[in-house]
Amino acid sequence: MKQVIMKRKHLRIVIWIFSLLLLLLLLYIGKINGYSLTERNVIRNSYPSIEGEVIYQQEFNNNKKLVVWKTEQMNYAKLVETKWGIFHRVSAISELSSSEPNDPIKRTWSAHLNSKKKYDTIFAAEVVNPDIKKVIVSNDQMDDLIPEDLNEIRGNSTLVIELNVKDGFAASYNELNNGDVGNFVFRGLNEKGEIITGIKPSEQPSEQSSVTPTPQEDILYTNNKLGFSLRFPISWKDYYSIVDQDNETGIDVYFIGKSMASKNEDDEYSTVRGLYLFSIASESSILDSMDSLDSISEVGTSQSIKYVSYTGTDCSICILNDTVVDADVNEQNLMSNDWTKVTEMLTDKDAVIHSFESINK
Repeated sequence: MKQVIMKRKHLRIVIWIFSLLLLLLLLYIGKINGYSLTERNVIRNSYPSIEGEVIYQQEFNNNKKLVVWKTEQMNYAKLVETKWGIFHRVSAISELSSSEPNDPIKRTWSAHLNSKKKYDTIFAAEVVNPDIKKVIVSNDQMDDLIPEDLNEIRGNSTLVIELNVKDGFAASYNELNNGDVGNFVFRGLNEKGEIITGIKPSEQPSEQSSVTPTPQEDILYTNNKLGFSLRFPISWKDYYSIVDQDNETGIDVYFIGKSMASKNEDDEYSTVRGLYLFSIASESSILDSMDSLDSISEVGTSQSIKYVSYTGTDCSICILNDTVVDADVNEQNLMSNDWTKVTEMLTDKDAVIHSFESINK
């Protein structure tokens, strides 16, 4: 009888040790794949890694949900994935922004190529005009006019998605074919189903309609080898650098501020690269590194090559807002000023990316 009791005790110990090892293994696998046990932590610590709050969320059927993370600078759409009911990770991030002055819809979309060679695509919209009850997303490319009805949009699109507005937001998650991704137009419908957005900015009454930025106010960047150009705001002058990727398939854009922390000197290349902001590269060059990238979006085509923009899954610039960094008072002040500057610059990031233009037409 005593031997039976001892065997049972030993069995319980073995089961306990095995369970502990299994839990540690699951935690390790989850961590290296970007998962966390706490949903809020994974939302907070993903790009841009600053304090905020969830002001909207919508769940989907495949253990995914989209949340809108509100910060002092802007709102971010984040796709949260849940695995085994306990692990959470953010697999897509994109900033909500207006495409034109006086735009009643702040919008964003992001697409990631999955293992099935299709694109996991998120759409999110923040509606400023309370008369907008639905947001229509299509790829008809007629973004400079208002079609008479939805049939005209459907006739010129391979994709039309209707998003219901709730609490000022609308969102969707879709798995799309390659031919359906890109050139998306967001429009608003009123409660009668009438299209009420899409007017060109020049046709919209505005007290500031006469204030229009001129090309001379931008910094033109041209890459003759890759065959495209970008425009950077004059306010970015002396605060950024552009580095050609080693494989010559794209460029990386970095922030360089006044603090030493922002210089990020690269001993290997004997250069000051700065803190990473975003990249533009050929779509084919990133197919093997999708898991380490965020906010992948198509930006255009040059020389028959499709280009995308993306960011990394970490947050290089967040060191500027790190209160535990060992630095003297002067450096801390410079870092604080740099943090303010780079967050202001990020509000123009989408405009820079969307300025992509082929120079080999």
